[in-house]
Amino acid sequence: MKRVLVSGASGVVGYGILRSLRRSGQACFLVGTSIYHDSVAPAFCDVFEQAPLPNHLSISIGFSPRCDGTELNC
Repeated sequence: MKRVLVSGASGVVGYGILRSLRRSGQACFLVGTSIYHDSVAPAFCDVFEQAPLPNHLSISIGFSPRCDGTELNC
């Protein structure tokens, strides 16, 4: 099973990709991230992580979502 990470999952393109992958019937473990807590993305993900607000470029570089305690290898 492939693991797919979609950042910006709250945006039209991001949740569109998640929705399309979910509907495709392919065996994918979908992880979505967004800075927005009220995103529609969790409806299409196996795991959703709220990313920290990017008030500075360096904060987003260190962000690494986890799934079941295991870091994603992207």
